[in-house]
Amino acid sequence: MLNVRNEFPFLERLVNGTTLAYLDNAATTQKPRQVIDRISSLYSSGVANVHRAVSFLADETTEAFERARESIARFIGAQPREIVFVLNATQAINLVCDSLSRSGPLKVIATTQEHHSNLLPWSEGGKVKWVPWSEDGALDLDALERELAWKPDLVAVTSASNFLGAIQPLTDIVQRCHRVGVRVLVDASQSIAHQSHDVRKIGCDYLVFSGHKIYGPSGIGVLYAREEFLEKMPPVWLGGNMVKEVHAENWAPNDLPYRFEAGTPNIEGVIGLGAAIEFLKSLEWDRVAAHEYALVQYAKRELAAFRPVRLFGPPPGSPCSPLVSFQLKGLESGAVAKALSNRRNVIVRSGFLCAQPAHDRLSAGPSVRASFAVYNCREEVDRLLEVVCSLLRIL
Repeated sequence: MLNVRNEFPFLERLVNGTTLAYLDNAATTQKPRQVIDRISSLYSSGVANVHRAVSFLADETTEAFERARESIARFIGAQPREIVFVLNATQAINLVCDSLSRSGPLKVIATTQEHHSNLLPWSEGGKVKWVPWSEDGALDLDALERELAWKPDLVAVTSASNFLGAIQPLTDIVQRCHRVGVRVLVDASQSIAHQSHDVRKIGCDYLVFSGHKIYGPSGIGVLYAREEFLEKMPPVWLGGNMVKEVHAENWAPNDLPYRFEAGTPNIEGVIGLGAAIEFLKSLEWDRVAAHEYALVQYAKRELAAFRPVRLFGPPPGSPCSPLVSFQLKGLESGAVAKALSNRRNVIVRSGFLCAQPAHDRLSAGPSVRASFAVYNCREEVDRLLEVVCSLLRIL
């Protein structure tokens, strides 16, 4: 099992004499000391804007910034030219949508399992068709193949549902789409911290994720796009750095990927994300997966034993991402989350989890979600179960 808890300073905090049991990692992750120290060091030693000045300080900052881009590119099997920095996965999806829709309304295939950020841009940018899925989150791939006869411009799919935890067969999906010349965008926000992603092996044309989901800072996200597609995409935001030269009557765009990074970027966010990637690379993926899988399976088995509990997603024992969503029949999800927080410092998420269409598909109201990371432990799951048990006794 992993033993990295001493790398996360937030675990030293006591509230009413008790540590935090932070189980809301699908929303955002806490930061290891390596990331905190790297950002602190950046500001302590002096920072300059990147890609502009020729001073040694600007050179240092630019070099650190571009080293982070190279590290992130290697992490997902891409080239640095194919990595565009944005605010988050939401902005990355909107960038692709806005750029592609310049030539007219888009035809997109998606699923109602998607995070709202992978639904709304496509709905506004054109017409969307939905691929059906089973109650445990498995997509109907035969239905997807039939819908491809519609000749869509893009298929947008999450790698792992942030509500159900269902993991999708990305390689199979991409191969089916590419056989008929359809591009695929993968939202990897919920899987990027939990399993290896190689965009060449997956074969996807676009992949997005947010830094704060992978132990990095907030306000930084990544868009990967195949170089040949990125070359053809028109820039959406105009301003400094995204141009080679500007004249009163015309301008020339910068090289890839800078033409998509207008203005001063989130320098500390990029460098902090680079540190987070290096931290995660220092761990073995098999150990990360085994640790998190053991936690989610334990939580699912124990919750399934309570008859008034409704579990969502793959059943106990089935592959899933490290989260469990549930309802306590007779109790509002916000009340459950508040009780967990107030009684045992257990931090979870409640509501529709930015996945209301998926809740609608299952005729479900708001749910409670516990989600796990490398620093969580079984004792924290026990604290959640203790509160759930006490609430059920009241019911």
